[in-house]
Amino acid sequence: MKKLHFLIFALPFLVPIFGFGTEVSYPTVPHATSPTPATTFPEYAKYLVNLGFIISGIIALGVLIWAGFLYLTSAGNMDQVEEAKRKIVAGLLGLIIILSSYLILFTINPDLVEWTLGRAEPEQGIYLIDNNGKRYFIRGTAEKLSYSNIVKVKFLSPASFLLAVYLYDNQGFKGSEERVINAGRYRVSYVRTVHNVKSVYFLANKPGVYLCSTTTNEEICPTRPIYASQSIDNLAKFNFDNKTRSIQIRNSSTTKYYAILFEKPGYVSDNACPFVFDSVGDLDLAYGDTNNPPIGASTLSSIVVFTYERGKRVSGKIDFYEDAGCLPETLYTSVAASSYPYTSIGLSATSTRSLKIIGPAAVVLMTEEDPFASSKTGRCQFFSPKDIDETNCVRNLPNTIYDPVNTNVRPKSARAIPYFQ
Repeated sequence: MKKLHFLIFALPFLVPIFGFGTEVSYPTVPHATSPTPATTFPEYAKYLVNLGFIISGIIALGVLIWAGFLYLTSAGNMDQVEEAKRKIVAGLLGLIIILSSYLILFTINPDLVEWTLGRAEPEQGIYLIDNNGKRYFIRGTAEKLSYSNIVKVKFLSPASFLLAVYLYDNQGFKGSEERVINAGRYRVSYVRTVHNVKSVYFLANKPGVYLCSTTTNEEICPTRPIYASQSIDNLAKFNFDNKTRSIQIRNSSTTKYYAILFEKPGYVSDNACPFVFDSVGDLDLAYGDTNNPPIGASTLSSIVVFTYERGKRVSGKIDFYEDAGCLPETLYTSVAASSYPYTSIGLSATSTRSLKIIGPAAVVLMTEEDPFASSKTGRCQFFSPKDIDETNCVRNLPNTIYDPVNTNVRPKSARAIPYFQ
């Protein structure tokens, strides 16, 4: 009897196994589509469950018929009568279990007995759809693809996770580019210029700084941007040196992002010091809106990115020394790096030759008293904790900001920054 019960349970699952490697003809089942090579797992499960109900009912009914036959033909054989009774009980119990399962599902939710399972789709990513309606699932940024005649994009990721995708007709994000904005989960967008998709870039919706190679007032860069959540000392690493035309900054509910721009690698500028601060600084970026960098259309080579966590207390400090080595007797002034986005200070001494960074702080030194003077001749350079030695000291300022011969190239002002990275 145990073997019979196992057979009743396993029979629906054995049908496709016996036909493995051969062409299988599946029986028709009410409220379920017969499996094909393209059938999804939920559809296949729906078919098996409905088939299981039908086969189990047929077997239970067959057991009752067989038990009745044994009983009628027992001719006084008590062993056969007992065997027939046991089969009748087993058959009735099987029918009761089948009917009870159906009633339980119907009581919980009548829709459950209809087995209207939804089609299984990934929760994140996109579908590329060709002109024949065939779909190709793309999970994330991919540099090597080969899909032809793509005419539509269907987003599975919500806009809160994925802002847009950029499609290219060459591998490595090269060739003709098409931006497709996420207009809403499961909605279809049409592709206009790219039909042979060889690579795709996912623009995630993340807090940070976005550098665009086009001037725009749009929320999303028309061309693929460079994303920065940390400082970048040389944009040439990303083939983006001197290509920035506009900047976007996105904040989170708890963290604000700030950026300082420099026209040379290594956080150095020869023409004053161009600051960009989200919402409160010199560009007055309005909570994530766009603006053009003030250093010109093609002179951005490095960028400092730092953050402020709302409500977090900061206690950094910068000490300035007249001589090299941060010698205590040559300390002449200090400034607290505790006010976001920065604290300004004038350096009136003949020279500033070294400085000490204490706590979560950084500093920009400038050779102009007014870093935004119309002459635009002043230099500036950024110093952070990575520039200090074991005593927290920048022992000798470089020639880019301190020239012992040219007195015009010496620090005359500074901005202390509460710095986290």
